[in-house]
Amino acid sequence: MSDEDALPRKAWTPREAALQLGIPYETVLRLIHEGKLAAVTAGRYYLVPDAAIDRFLNPGT
Repeated sequence: MSDEDALPRKAWTPREAALQLGIPYETVLRLIHEGKLAAVTAGRYYLVPDAAIDRFLNPGT
């Protein structure tokens, strides 16, 4: 399957979310644990949905 055929990403690892937000990885983990950044668990791993990043960046909307 080529990149053109791939579905768009809907969720990101905490490390990828940190890069998108421009903050340290450890801060993303702290925000997840404090409930300030929504995430879902996939086994032992966290995934941060696109919508959670948007809500974090635009809390009033």
